[in-house]
Amino acid sequence: MEIRSAEKGDLDAISDIFDAARLFMSESGNPHQWTADYPGRRDAKRDIRRGTQFVCTDEGKVVGCFDFEPGPEPYYRVLEEGQWLNKFDYFVIHRFAVLHSGRGIGRTMLDWACHSSNNIRVDTHKDNVPMQALLKRFGFVRCGIVRLPRGGFRVVYHYARPDERPTKEGMRAWLC
Repeated sequence: MEIRSAEKGDLDAISDIFDAARLFMSESGNPHQWTADYPGRRDAKRDIRRGTQFVCTDEGKVVGCFDFEPGPEPYYRVLEEGQWLNKFDYFVIHRFAVLHSGRGIGRTMLDWACHSSNNIRVDTHKDNVPMQALLKRFGFVRCGIVRLPRGGFRVVYHYARPDERPTKEGMRAWLC
């Protein structure tokens, strides 16, 4: 499996992955994290345009996708019931989804992210137990909850590898 920047030609595959993830979440006791229209093609198109949408391919077929962008994330500014591991610059993972669970796709994507940045924050629904378990396996620490602009809250996790500190210049250069 390989990770690469998404292209416009990947939009149909990404939409299919979002649909498959929505169904998996619902069947796994998490029917409320994603709505019928979020995330959708419009979100993926925007992320591709910004250069932050990535896909995981297996033998040339797109089997996973995620948004990986430099922070700060505006709604991460107020953290309830805890604190972040540090105050350094960080990347954020959003819209993390796989076509089929249990095949190592999520592990491949998260491994790539953790090797690409030493400081990552991510949020997920309290009922998204599979995602929370995956994050914990990679050393992400539950840090509290954040309120969403559209209502509700999300559980937040933080990965911080202590061997080096990221810089804004390095993070932004990496995306170019």
